[in-house]
Amino acid sequence: GAQVLVTVRSESKHEACRRLGAEVVPPNHSEPVDVIVDCVGGSYLADNIRTLRPFGRLVIIGLLGGSKAEIDLVAVLRKRLKVVGSTLRSRPRTEHVEIVRAFRERFYGKLLDGTFEIPIDRTFPVTEAAAAHAFMAANQNTGKIILTIE
Repeated sequence: GAQVLVTVRSESKHEACRRLGAEVVPPNHSEPVDVIVDCVGGSYLADNIRTLRPFGRLVIIGLLGGSKAEIDLVAVLRKRLKVVGSTLRSRPRTEHVEIVRAFRERFYGKLLDGTFEIPIDRTFPVTEAAAAHAFMAANQNTGKIILTIE
């Protein structure tokens, strides 16, 4: 039931996000929001803090825009914000197993029957892993990149 807003910079990504049910807004969107899930990090921090409404939550899941930023702690205190960081990479194996179990329990049936779809942008043979990585590093993909083993 949530209204999902996204900011993207290329027209092809606008259309991909719309197809998935999100509303595309400009990167300088100023209407307050309740939750921001941020995969960019550093360079977006000030805008994210400014855009959150009181009691808002910022969940940082990536650092594509860098790991360093200045933060206006007055705004965090005044708005009573929650800033949360999360990553899967550094978690212990037991947590990975639990996350996969919970995901499977909640979403696996929807993946199988097609009601929940994971967008796949492109597949590459594993022998072209460097090209796949370059494609992703250039921010060209609008879905998952799959490496195939033949």
